[in-house]
Order: sequence, then C-alpha cells, then structure tokens
Amino acid sequence: MKTIRTSTLCFAVLLLSAPLLRAQDLSKYRHFTVGMSLTKVLERTGQKTADVKLIHAVQRWFKK
Repeated sequence: MKTIRTSTLCFAVLLLSAPLLRAQDLSKYRHFTVGMSLTKVLERTGQKTADVKLIHAVQRWFKK
C-alpha cells in the first residue's frame, strides 16, 4: 500500500513539473533568430553593410 501511494505521488509530481522541464528553443539567441535576414542583423547590431565580410565559400556560392 505504501509503494502504491509513493508511486502515485511521484507520478503526480512528474506530471505537474513536466511543463517546467520542456526544452529550450535553440533557434533563438538573445535578439537573433535562425534564418534572420542580414539587414535585420545589421540593424540590431548597429553595423553597416560595408563592415560585412563574406567567407570565400559563401562568395563562390553567390557567384553561381
């Protein structure tokens, strides 16, 4: 009887705490999100388009 009561209590605590244990949304970081446009990123960081440097591989991809 004591085992059933303890199991029931543990199950109830697990059900009530489940929303608190949900995973963090990894597509967001501070004020940035995955897939955000370059203009939005530059706006939020206060940078200029002239300050942007593209990686060589990205430059080749855009030239195609």
